[in-house]
Amino acid sequence: MWNYAQNFALNDNSFSTIFGPSTPGALNLVSGTVADATMHDPATGDQQKIEDGKNHALAGVSEDGSTATVVGDPDPLFDDCSNKSSAGTNQVTAMHSKNIGDQLNDKDVTWGWFQGGFRPTDEATKDSRARCGSSHTTLTGQNQTDYNPHHEPFQYYASTANPHHLAPSSDDMIGKTDQANHQYDLADFDTAIEQGNLPSVSFLKAANYQDGHAGYSNPLDEQAFITHYINELQNSPEWDSTAVVIAYDDSDGWYDHKAPEILNGSDDPHQDKEICTAAAAKVGIKGDKNGQCGPGTRQPLLVVSPYAKTNHIDSTYTEQTSVTKFIQDNWGLGRLGGDSFDDRAGELTGMFDFAAAEKAPKLFLNETDGTVAEDYSSVERVDDTSRAGTNLKPVVDGMNDTKVTEQGVPAVTTLDKAQQPDTNHAASGSSKAGIIGILAALGIAAGIIGWFMSGHPGLDLKNLPF
Repeated sequence: MWNYAQNFALNDNSFSTIFGPSTPGALNLVSGTVADATMHDPATGDQQKIEDGKNHALAGVSEDGSTATVVGDPDPLFDDCSNKSSAGTNQVTAMHSKNIGDQLNDKDVTWGWFQGGFRPTDEATKDSRARCGSSHTTLTGQNQTDYNPHHEPFQYYASTANPHHLAPSSDDMIGKTDQANHQYDLADFDTAIEQGNLPSVSFLKAANYQDGHAGYSNPLDEQAFITHYINELQNSPEWDSTAVVIAYDDSDGWYDHKAPEILNGSDDPHQDKEICTAAAAKVGIKGDKNGQCGPGTRQPLLVVSPYAKTNHIDSTYTEQTSVTKFIQDNWGLGRLGGDSFDDRAGELTGMFDFAAAEKAPKLFLNETDGTVAEDYSSVERVDDTSRAGTNLKPVVDGMNDTKVTEQGVPAVTTLDKAQQPDTNHAASGSSKAGIIGILAALGIAAGIIGWFMSGHPGLDLKNLPF
């Protein structure tokens, strides 16, 4: 990471949008809000009443108990592999606001979320759900299931979910709307790179063993993930029109010396401390206006791109939702409105220089130790093949029927691909590269490859240098 920072751009004033673990960070990355969540029975999908103070994943419960704010790591409702939630009552959660995926679809911009382990080991049938059991052993000897449902934000929204983890109908459809509904395995991103068919906007999330999370991952495995994909991107013809944003979904509790200035308070007696209760709640937040206390802890944020400023430290205030804002401004999507923090979020433009006489040179790093390699062909690579395995857990009682993905959910969640939206044409204004977001487990720790886009916020596409 330090080699990238010394050769590209680093922001030292970037924070999580609110306090919390991975799921709030992931949701804020794609929608700028964690408010208005509903809780559901994981076996039936039926909405449940939320009891104030009895679910550590939800706070700021509305008076009637119908909605709340996500402050923990509940699993998503629209995901076959959410066999069990990390919420105290083992309930699953659905979100109901609009997200950046919806906005990109509205403009026919190609995009996708690519996550390690998303491809199921057992495919869904008419009688049973898909199961995600692929695993890897870390360099420190721990065997970890690859896929983590609560790291996949788009699976919380009916409009952008791929509940049965269906593969794209063809390689040419990666990034376009079909049965996969823009949700993919990392292997599909590998295919897109090989075929020169990158979506305009790509979010990359590492498998558990490579996501950098303390306890079940480690810096060396995380490093191998980030360097591998940035090396592959730099070696592709699309690099000249690509920006990679490396961001994190949370700090894992490893706080630094710089406390945030609370811009949005919360006063939930079951959850909040003085740092949150001393500030006013954001007007308009559902769930009694509580729960969305932030900004939270400071996070790393880097931009790796031919158009990034070199060896540059940017101190502009930014947050996780700044990535959403960057995408919105690049394609003229407008703001999400409602409870989203996208309007408040700072901009990433201070990390770019599109008028520079020379582009930032490529930097190939060894996957093994992060040191500088002479060129792409000399990169020391990490071979994970021998560490791959299968780690299927027993199915939780009641969790293998299909009710949760068939009841009260739009046709996009069914097994019948004929009911999928028919948006098969290329996105207007899209290029073969884009913003790539590599997200790592700690937080988002991966980045943006095309994640994020093929452009630059605030400018018309026709005025972009690529």
